[in-house]
Amino acid sequence: MSLKLKNQVILFTSLIGGVLLALFVFFGTAFTASPEVYFNINKNNPNVYTRQVTLYISAPEGATQMMISNEPDLLDAKWEAYAKTKVWYLNFGGGIKTVYAKFKGGKVDSKKVYTDQISLYVPDDMNVDFFINDEDEETNKRSVILDFEYSKGVETIFVSNEKDFFLFDGFPVTDSIYWMLSPGTDNKIVYVQFKDANGKTKTLNKSINYTQPVSYIPEGSLIKGKDTQIYYFGFDGYIHPFSHPAVFHSWYNDMAGVIYVSNTKLGQYLVGKPICVRSGTWLVSFENSPKVYAPEPGCRLRPIRSEIEAKLLYGDNWTKRVITLESSQISFYNIRGYDVEDKEGGIVDKDHDGVDQDTEKEYGTSDFKVDSDGDGLTDHEEIFYWFTDPKSKDTNGDGLNDLQDALSGNLLFGLEVFSSVGYKYPRGSIVEHPTKNQIYYQYIDDLFYTISGNTTDKIFSSNNFMKRFVIPGSSVIDMNFKSKGAIKADTEILKYPTVYGKADSLHVL
Repeated sequence: MSLKLKNQVILFTSLIGGVLLALFVFFGTAFTASPEVYFNINKNNPNVYTRQVTLYISAPEGATQMMISNEPDLLDAKWEAYAKTKVWYLNFGGGIKTVYAKFKGGKVDSKKVYTDQISLYVPDDMNVDFFINDEDEETNKRSVILDFEYSKGVETIFVSNEKDFFLFDGFPVTDSIYWMLSPGTDNKIVYVQFKDANGKTKTLNKSINYTQPVSYIPEGSLIKGKDTQIYYFGFDGYIHPFSHPAVFHSWYNDMAGVIYVSNTKLGQYLVGKPICVRSGTWLVSFENSPKVYAPEPGCRLRPIRSEIEAKLLYGDNWTKRVITLESSQISFYNIRGYDVEDKEGGIVDKDHDGVDQDTEKEYGTSDFKVDSDGDGLTDHEEIFYWFTDPKSKDTNGDGLNDLQDALSGNLLFGLEVFSSVGYKYPRGSIVEHPTKNQIYYQYIDDLFYTISGNTTDKIFSSNNFMKRFVIPGSSVIDMNFKSKGAIKADTEILKYPTVYGKADSLHVL
């Protein structure tokens, strides 16, 4: 029997009949949950086969922030806005996994730690395979279908046309995806790497003969007939129109590189969906609506909730970024909102503002109005960012509404916590570090990847990034950086329009 004492936890282990038994003994108050509080993993399901789990959380009354970690000291964690559910990743390796949580706000004891455990089961061996175009030997299209077979415990798949795998080559497990072969007639080899919850990898490769068509126009080209319309020739074989000049100029500086063809040649192609505004460029509004959105990769829009959010993210001149499109064009996009509704977890959010119904009741706000008091700050912003009264337009009684106070800098208490729990840059943003001579790109995993130290080098220009859209970084907006995450030149997933496919995987259009 061994005794281990750490952070008020005693772990007794003994070997009885060849079976290792573990007994956790907690004492003091550090790991004691009050009756009204719960913190559980996967709704108390005892077992899981992959590291991704869902945390269901009910914090002590008055909590506005939380801290989550796989480590008992929580030193690797940051305070973030309290939410009743959170997607979480356990540490690699099978066995009993413990997740730790702390809360703060109001009279909440921020030192108290809550825990829950789950058993992560990962088989020792991976049984995996993949197939190209249902095992066809030849193709005359660069776009192929990859079908995957994998055993339990596999959680990530990487695909590449080269032996080395790049930063953005991975995606969650799925049964099949579309994949683009490299250009040029040749025997094409596709490499696939499977990674399981133990952190182990297994790499396979298979080939297919690709014959490039005669009179070939490369995918990713710009095509124009005799009229004024310019098309993007997609990897899906369709030509995609730019619906507005500003949409075109979110992707390209000028007309250089446009291929001019006859109307007869142009008519040989099928017309696909229009191209969306590139992420990290303009802000978008639509006719007859006051709402403003930030475009994100894959034709998604993230609503900008208030004027203060726009100002903190993009600076005082943020309105110069806004373009207005026809109202019908909103159908080209999917809105990535702030909804926290979870039917399985019993969480209701009728107005989709990121504040669940129980919290709305606690604060006396409406679950049918995003901004209950009409002061220009949403209920979510007031409750979790500014700590103002979401039922009063003028919390401090100074004659200015709460939005005006925020814009004028009078709400310093809220500003003090922005660096860890406040507004976030939209995905696809290009941001210059506020103190370092470095420019970063925020990918769909919400991590920032290094581009370069200036806007004139090859990595920046070859990915069609534009200087005018670089956001001057702010010290009050948190940035999470990818370790060893440097972007390469001519990265297709960055320089070309994209769409989402199966398993929410992003791929080139």
